[in-house]
Order: sequence, then structure tokens, then C-alpha cells
Amino acid sequence: MAVRLLRRVPDGTRLLVVLTVLVLVASAVLLALSLTRDEDDLPMAPRASASPYEPAVLEGPGGEALAVAVVALPATLTYDHERLPAGLETATSMMTASFARSFTRTFRTRAVPFARRQEAVTDAVVRGAGLVRVEGGNRAVTLVYADQRMVEGRRVPAGGQPVVLARNAVLVSLVRRGGLWLVDGITPVE
Repeated sequence: MAVRLLRRVPDGTRLLVVLTVLVLVASAVLLALSLTRDEDDLPMAPRASASPYEPAVLEGPGGEALAVAVVALPATLTYDHERLPAGLETATSMMTASFARSFTRTFRTRAVPFARRQEAVTDAVVRGAGLVRVEGGNRAVTLVYADQRMVEGRRVPAGGQPVVLARNAVLVSLVRRGGLWLVDGITPVE
């Protein structure tokens, strides 16, 4: 019946109708294949390496602040249950004294109990970062996206891949003191 209908249609339109039908059939086949395909058969996205994120080189103080934020934020999210004091010292060495005190309280009340309970070793991978603003050449705010991962611990199967504990988007406030940029605040973006 479809062939009889096509015989009545002019040649140029007939080609268009045939092509449209072929596209619709191919689309239906692809849709059926995608709906019946196992998720395990899908190609894996390339695994993100634990190598540090490298921000673009920006001229001026904002670029320096961003570079410090990209190094300092992972240090705040990285710890080893067997070396907690060393991890805290590394993180706070990049902070102002007042923020270091606040961070230390939070670290001791949240990270330390979790790390000991889970026998956790964590790291952090920066996924992206950018400069939000520079104020007067001595203050800067950056936006950093970082994944905190448990690389060893009770939640990680033996020989398994790291488990993502949190995907963080934070504003990192920095101040320049004595020629060095120091973290003066970390605020989650909600």
C-alpha cells in the first residue's frame, strides 16, 4: 500500500518522503538499542587523575591568589587517620592565624572522629577554579570545585577505586600578608 502511495507522489517529494521514513526508522532503532543497553556496557568516562588542577596564569595578584587557593583547599580536605596532626599542620600553614584557629576547631570535632572511626585516608582533587574578585590588591575571593575522596578506609573495597565523600563548591577568601596569600575563609556555595 505504501508503494502505491509513493507512485502517486512527484519524484522530488518521493525522495523526501523516503529519506524522512529512513530517518524515522533509524531513530527508532537507535532509541530501542539505547533503552535496552546495559549500563555496564556503556563506555567509561576517562578516570580523573589525582594530579593537581592547574589554573590559567592570570596577571596580577588575583592569579597568585587563585594558585594558592588551588593548593590550599585540597590540603584542608586531605588527611590520614594515622597522621592527623601533620595534616592539620599542613592545612593551617596556608591560613591566617584567626582562620587557622576556627579551622582547627572544626577539624578536631568533625574530621578527626570520622577519620579514626573509618580508618580514613582522604585526598582531594580540584575539578575547576576561578577568580571571583580582587579587592584592593590584598584581598581576593576564588571559587573552587573539588572532590574529597576516601582512598583508604572502611568504605573503600580492597584494591578498589576511591570513594567520593563530597563534591565541594566553595568560596575561598584570601588575604595577602607579608607578600604571601593566606586563606582567610572557606564558605560552601549552596
